[in-house]
Amino acid sequence: MQRMDAPAGRLVGCLIAVAASAPLVAWGGCPRQVWEDTDFDHREAVIEGISLDGQGCVYTAASTWSSGSMDDWVIRKLSPDGKLEWTRTSSRDSQGGAAQEEAPASKEQGDPYGFDTALTTRMRAARAAGRLREKSLPDRARKIAATSDGTSYVAGAVRGQLDAWIVRKYATAGNAKWSVQIQVPGDHKCLTWPMGIAIAEDGGVVVAGDTCSTGAEGDDWFVCRISPQGKMVWHMVHRLAKGFTDHLSEIGSDRQGNIYVAGSGDAITTSHGWTWGLVKLSPKGEVIWTVTGAGASFDSGRYDLAVSPNGDFAVSGELQRDQEMLAMYSGQGRPLWAVKAASGDLALGDEGQIILAERGGQKTLSAYSGQGQLVWRSDVPTTRVLAAGGGRIIGGDGPQVLAYATDGPCPQTVVLDTRPPALEEDTSAPTLAVAELEPLGVSKSDAAVISDMLRNAIVAEHSFRVVEKAQMDKVIVEQQFQQYGCTSEECVVRLGKILNVRYLVVGSFGKALEQYILTVRIVNVESGQVLQSNSVQGKDLAGVQEGMNQIAKRLASLTRKR
Repeated sequence: MQRMDAPAGRLVGCLIAVAASAPLVAWGGCPRQVWEDTDFDHREAVIEGISLDGQGCVYTAASTWSSGSMDDWVIRKLSPDGKLEWTRTSSRDSQGGAAQEEAPASKEQGDPYGFDTALTTRMRAARAAGRLREKSLPDRARKIAATSDGTSYVAGAVRGQLDAWIVRKYATAGNAKWSVQIQVPGDHKCLTWPMGIAIAEDGGVVVAGDTCSTGAEGDDWFVCRISPQGKMVWHMVHRLAKGFTDHLSEIGSDRQGNIYVAGSGDAITTSHGWTWGLVKLSPKGEVIWTVTGAGASFDSGRYDLAVSPNGDFAVSGELQRDQEMLAMYSGQGRPLWAVKAASGDLALGDEGQIILAERGGQKTLSAYSGQGQLVWRSDVPTTRVLAAGGGRIIGGDGPQVLAYATDGPCPQTVVLDTRPPALEEDTSAPTLAVAELEPLGVSKSDAAVISDMLRNAIVAEHSFRVVEKAQMDKVIVEQQFQQYGCTSEECVVRLGKILNVRYLVVGSFGKALEQYILTVRIVNVESGQVLQSNSVQGKDLAGVQEGMNQIAKRLASLTRKR
């Protein structure tokens, strides 16, 4: 696994306050309320999920309460102008008449995903003895996600069943297509529920949350993918920190189907308390990279993220110790900018604006440009969950749904410096470039992926100023240089001089005898001397990733020796 630790002091935003009206970009104004949903007859309700389809229709997932316990989930669809189109509940259709199932609801039995069969057997015995309440209906609608055509997926918990989730698919007209119950791995001693949901590139859905374990292993992240037909495609359990408990906060996806996960973990082996983490998964559920940093505390370990179609993403939370921040990362896991901002729920606007609803007592809605500029900040009724699109911002809090246009007047207010915030750079660190690894028995695309992962692992050591791949490619094209096959000393030195770096990393990635092999050399461009040579191998990508991290640490040791 590639692990990139973000040190304190690297996420630094411009924090100069100026008394001026916020500069206006993209949407041309500040929030103006255009409608409020007042038809929700379940006053004792909490909206926990909200989503928009391609036509601007609003989908909400809420749970109703009665005498302190959850009774039902309520799924509602509103038109773009706030008119109720349909309502569905887990037990009945509040419009009158049950929603028709187009496919039979499937309740997975036994141990369909290779989890602990003995635990499943113990649960059955407990139910048979009457120690567990047995009801098949879900009791908490936790998350909702809509596709562009109006298909919606709801993920929630199952009443009376420990470590059980349910995912239900609704057609655009509100009829239930199918329901799938998921038994989450763990020792089945507490309730758990989904914390995030995202649409997959094939129209299916990815659902994520925590396992529930009280044993030595503690809680971990659990992520699973379900096909459009309601079949389990894959599942994975991920351990973020070395402590007892991990908490998954939110997930998102890009147009290629990659999945981004944010959360925290109990890093009891360090002096920092809790660790926050970001993980990117491939559409197949493979870990591509991991970014971690010290800073989270148990009470504020809630993180939200919003992913753009190209894979860049914003994250909100306590990214430094006792310091809440809003940060932007590239799809390769590299920090682009960060500003101090109260943590809250995030959504992306039509043109890449980052909408932040602060969770604190300020009840503030803010918008930032994709470059980190504060566009506007406005005091509005608090919004606990967010969605944005079609020139609208949709917020939900308690049983209310509020819609805002972004053409209202902007108040005179103290705002952040509007210059794009920059990350601190250690100009004393030597420059380094990573050439594309030579593919040996693997495809060029596979070798390119490993090259990028190696580049990120070296960046994580913060010992070199590493040249971005895009900049490398631009220079190489301009110089009409062919870097593949560049293995001789003369060629390596020439490439390093073209890139104007002190050190150049070259090597190969291949497969032989069912083993993946990564070989890396670091060359002093001025002298042509090979300063270090390393080779690692593994049976799978995880083994290669672990060895790659060790290579990055060895390369970093060169700067400490000098």
